[in-house]
Amino acid sequence: MLNILQSFLQWDGYKAGELMIEHAAEQHCGDVPGFCTGIQTLIDDSKYVPFFQNFAEYTARIFDLACTHQVKLEGNFITIALAMKICEGLSIRLDPHVQMVQGCIPWLFKAQLSHGMSITDALFSTHGVSVAALKNMTIS
Repeated sequence: MLNILQSFLQWDGYKAGELMIEHAAEQHCGDVPGFCTGIQTLIDDSKYVPFFQNFAEYTARIFDLACTHQVKLEGNFITIALAMKICEGLSIRLDPHVQMVQGCIPWLFKAQLSHGMSITDALFSTHGVSVAALKNMTIS
């Protein structure tokens, strides 16, 4: 799951699509490149419109791609998508200018370290990590 989230944060939708198929409990995808290209298109579209302001639309597109290409999504992905939708609604209501993605990066970094990734690999793989964010993060 961390690798999928990391791919989304790195704007690598094609790799995220491949990982989603790889981690699926069952998959009968007859068009892997079609599914992966669809995920990449979604990621490319989100570069111009804030991702979390249209999270529901993007989630619906992912679910539509999964249905069309017969990819059974991992249960954790669906749970996280719903949790993020709730966070999206709260954050937009409280502060429409909040940058949720930048706030998620230190947590992704911490999760990568706790799952055995080296500090060097985690730093190079976590797109957009800032030194300030790392200084404020406590790793236990």
